[in-house]
Amino acid sequence: MRSTNKGIYLLLVMTLITITLIPVILPMESYATGKLDGSYRILSYNVHAKEPILEETLDDDTEYPMDAKDRGAMIGNHILKGDYDIIVLSEVFDESDLPDADFQEGLLSTLKDKYPYRIEELGDMETAFDPLNPDVVREDSGLMLLTKFKPLENDNLKSSGSFSCVKDIDHVGFTEGCSKGWSPYPLTPTEDALAQKGVGWVRLENPNSLNPINVFFTHTQAHQSGREIRAYQFLQIKKFMNEVKKGSSPNRPEDMVLAGDLNVIADTDEYRDMMNVFSDVGLEDTWELGSKKDPGYSWSALNDQHPGSSNERLDYILANIQGSCYQHAALRRDFDSKEGLDLSDHYGVELTIAPHYAYCSPAAALTNPGEDISRMRINKQGNYQWVHFTNPGTYTFTVASETDNTTPFEIIAYRDEDLSTPLKPWKGDSLIDKGVQLSKDTVSFAPSGPFYLRIRPVNADQTHNKTWTGDINLKVHKHTGVSWDDAIALHPFKETNASMAADTGINPIQKKTYFELRTEQLLSLKKQDFSFTLTQKGVNSSGEYTKPASGTSKEKFGYQLKASIDGPDLFKVDETQVGALWSLPYLTNTAISAKSDEYRLIVTRPQPTSNTQAHFSMRYTTNLRNLDIMTLRCKDQEDSNILDAEDDDPYLKLNIDGELTRTLWYGDTDENQSHHGPKRILGGSLNTHKIPFTSVESTLYEEDGDGTPDYGDPDAGDTDENLGSLRIESSPHDPNSDALSYKTTDFDRDPDALYRMGYRVYLPGAEYSGE
Repeated sequence: MRSTNKGIYLLLVMTLITITLIPVILPMESYATGKLDGSYRILSYNVHAKEPILEETLDDDTEYPMDAKDRGAMIGNHILKGDYDIIVLSEVFDESDLPDADFQEGLLSTLKDKYPYRIEELGDMETAFDPLNPDVVREDSGLMLLTKFKPLENDNLKSSGSFSCVKDIDHVGFTEGCSKGWSPYPLTPTEDALAQKGVGWVRLENPNSLNPINVFFTHTQAHQSGREIRAYQFLQIKKFMNEVKKGSSPNRPEDMVLAGDLNVIADTDEYRDMMNVFSDVGLEDTWELGSKKDPGYSWSALNDQHPGSSNERLDYILANIQGSCYQHAALRRDFDSKEGLDLSDHYGVELTIAPHYAYCSPAAALTNPGEDISRMRINKQGNYQWVHFTNPGTYTFTVASETDNTTPFEIIAYRDEDLSTPLKPWKGDSLIDKGVQLSKDTVSFAPSGPFYLRIRPVNADQTHNKTWTGDINLKVHKHTGVSWDDAIALHPFKETNASMAADTGINPIQKKTYFELRTEQLLSLKKQDFSFTLTQKGVNSSGEYTKPASGTSKEKFGYQLKASIDGPDLFKVDETQVGALWSLPYLTNTAISAKSDEYRLIVTRPQPTSNTQAHFSMRYTTNLRNLDIMTLRCKDQEDSNILDAEDDDPYLKLNIDGELTRTLWYGDTDENQSHHGPKRILGGSLNTHKIPFTSVESTLYEEDGDGTPDYGDPDAGDTDENLGSLRIESSPHDPNSDALSYKTTDFDRDPDALYRMGYRVYLPGAEYSGE
């Protein structure tokens, strides 16, 4: 929760935080020794369930167009699908005695059967501090923990001046002994004092290793002005951790985890100060052990409920787990409602942990394996295998066990900058059929930059097979465009580098390079326009494509465009020498029929006078790009029935070229929803796609019942009925702004009919469309 600072009284904080803490230490315990097999998963998630008291008091304008119980149940169902073993939640305030405030009931109704051990409430509402009304009861801590792992008492530890194992802890499945604890922070006269914040602790038994796992969970002081208060809270957490460690057996180290909304922006001086504090107890930031290029914004402008345009990493899972590999840290951006709305103003952070072995994480990935088969090993139950490719291109992969013909595998690709959103395969799917030989069941990816592969064994339902171990063979092929089937993917508006090989003595000199491009049908049924530009290149000693070196001869190149290997040329240009800028002029063709299809662009060169390579880049532009809808819903704001709201806002989440881009909101026409104004579109970008929208138009069709979308095309016979359009256009006040004005056409809706929403996104010289 982000709140406005009302003033900081550091003297109070410093006085209370320095109270002498005296633990009670009892004789040491002993443990059984377990095997270091098996993976487990942790989720840390600020669910933003603070209505109605805190919402009214803080004047928070975030709205969720659903009742609290339904939102709690929706979040619970998403959590169930994640198959987590330990769940840490914040802002789950207990308001069960208030009307229309049963978020917790909805959440627990979905989770309690799967998670028998729960800390459902921490903190004493009667001592929560309101700076304006000191005697008014406000909130508990809002912290909750649920787990499948059995609580493990530490008989050497009892409540002390620093924490309690009993007081102000509402729990299920835990005993009254010290397998749990609560240490409240000193109260501060700020809005955060409306909740009694503190740090909770549970001690659990890892069922695989039998090691104790000590999970500390908290939600620290909000807002940047709360930095000094947070610093004292971190010292209190560290002291609590040391108290627990003092009561631990010297025969086996205790694993430590700290999870929650720490309200510290990553990669800042405050972040470095925080990590210096927690490094003393061995904690590492598990996110930093993934891709160094993934910012991990858990507080993101991509989130529908985010109140601004900032992007910050505020939510953390810090850990010190002996002999383990932090296999995959990711954000859960898919926790949304059926209308496509994010269910909290934060994204959840998840972490998968398993025994350490070679290539078990992005940080330990195998880098740039060659064309030969790479032998890898799932050495411990629950292990993943990771591979990193630093050079973009079109790649085809397959994987198989050396001995097991019953287990399928999954290959998923991620961009370096985003290990949370899988890349859409260029061809095939991520499930590789079971077998003991490298088969024809392959998957291809064509990312525009460096990327990772995650490989794991899966069950028949494609969930992670956490018990399989064995050797696997990974086959990698990078396309060079030497044949029709080996074509290199061409993405619109992106430069793609390629080379024609010299005679190697095994393969003859290459005189053709095949590229594959795809088209889609425009909603307007217009024909597709293509433009291609070839630029001659050089390659330096590091293998990087550069401008041709001084004195390089200008090459000749030609083009062919074909729809099938034996079909006619749709257009052809004879081999021509590149011009003054090392480029061939734009070649435009508008004769391609308006239908979804794949085409090959074939670049040719004449027989060279010597055995040389030819290096070049291709750039392909068009009036259409592949655009996949992630979400297209009517966003119900005022009305419980989504089909009964005249001012419901159509809502788009788009995925361009398989990469997450932005969210578009049509502004609220009646101007009574303050979380986004009538002329505002919120959006953000995780990648380089910065789209200069000129307008967006959505059209609603009532289907005619034949199951075929025809968009009112008069040549289609019995057609879908066009019910009207919604259109937003670029703001006249700032042509470079993402702010768009709104025009609307209302239409009646039949609750028994089926509807289809088509849309067009207009750009300078281009049109995207879909449904």
